[in-house]
Amino acid sequence: MMTPDSLEAYQLRVLNERSSLADKLTGLNDFLVGPIIHTIDEDEQKRLFKQAKVMKEYLDILDERIKHFDKVTLFQKMRLSMEDKIALMKELQTI
Repeated sequence: MMTPDSLEAYQLRVLNERSSLADKLTGLNDFLVGPIIHTIDEDEQKRLFKQAKVMKEYLDILDERIKHFDKVTLFQKMRLSMEDKIALMKELQTI
């Protein structure tokens, strides 16, 4: 079993990358369902939806990698609120 001190540097980078990507995807998804999207050229709208789809696929890949890390250790190392940790646990269980 891994301890918090034995978490690899690359694992921390994956966690940070996932967090950053999730924030960006949330922002993009919020934009895509907002009123401004209808003022944008149809071709650009298609590119934005395509971007969101690819970002989701990327996020899924990171989640798949993370689920193979020691989850207890990860949650100890992550600087997330308890609510965010619970949400992430639920998300990882659906993979």
